[in-house]
Amino acid sequence: MTKLKRYNRRQRKKLHLGEFRQIGFNISAKFKSGNDDAEFKRIYAEFIDHAIEKNGLLLMGCWEGETCECWAWPSGKSQIATEAQRRAVRDWLHSQPYFSEIEVGTLTDLNQELPKFLQS
Repeated sequence: MTKLKRYNRRQRKKLHLGEFRQIGFNISAKFKSGNDDAEFKRIYAEFIDHAIEKNGLLLMGCWEGETCECWAWPSGKSQIATEAQRRAVRDWLHSQPYFSEIEVGTLTDLNQELPKFLQS
């Protein structure tokens, strides 16, 4: 008997298993210094518009100084990000001259990784 067959639909939903998994990815980047606050806000808005929302994603995380640490996952009914969405965000970040030390993580189960991220 597989692990999922032991649980009914309500239990799978509560435990975020099977069709209720939430798959996303981590994004880490540094904002190149030398830009003022207005420039930073403009670039951040571009990031949200062109890399996140355009690809049907939501974003949770923060900018601390010049460093961005965040998680992205789908905004629609499907809670499973695709490799295409992950690549689109990575490619957009690499195409911009404003960011350095860019890391876009692999697709991962947010219910396993997000609590660790929030505690750090």
